[in-house]
Amino acid sequence: MNRGTQFMLAIKPDRVIITTEDKQIESMKVLIGLDGGRLSSDNAYQAIIHPSLLQA
Repeated sequence: MNRGTQFMLAIKPDRVIITTEDKQIESMKVLIGLDGGRLSSDNAYQAIIHPSLLQA
């Protein structure tokens, strides 16, 4: 869907809460880029999250 273009559709939510097994992390400065492609051939991934978002 986005292949070969220079732009990616993105949304800027007011906040994002990431829930892991042992904690919740809230961030107010996040852009979510939307792409219709697949992240892996076996569909093991649903999202790519920058490591700085996982630091409390």
